[in-house]
Amino acid sequence: MTPEITQAMSKGFDGEEGRAALLRILRWGDPRQEFIDYPRIIRAITVPTLVVQGARDVYIPRKQAIRLRDDIPGANLILIPDGGHFLPIDTPEQVAEAINGFVP
Repeated sequence: MTPEITQAMSKGFDGEEGRAALLRILRWGDPRQEFIDYPRIIRAITVPTLVVQGARDVYIPRKQAIRLRDDIPGANLILIPDGGHFLPIDTPEQVAEAINGFVP
């Protein structure tokens, strides 16, 4: 990711309001809280679902992507070998290929 993209993405978290928004996001992503309220909803998904994760994602553990795939009936998981956390930015071609291979 270029410095310009990083700066643009972090701009929304400037100031007191932005810091509060970032804290809400970080709290939601707390691994101890992940999916606590969602298993029933996730298991009720009935449409074809593709879970895509970067193999080099240092923010979301692979076990969470696997759990999401396992909890959604019939879901598929694709790991992008060179992908990090920001897949559409880091590896847009591979993401497009994964989606194109999944969508009929």
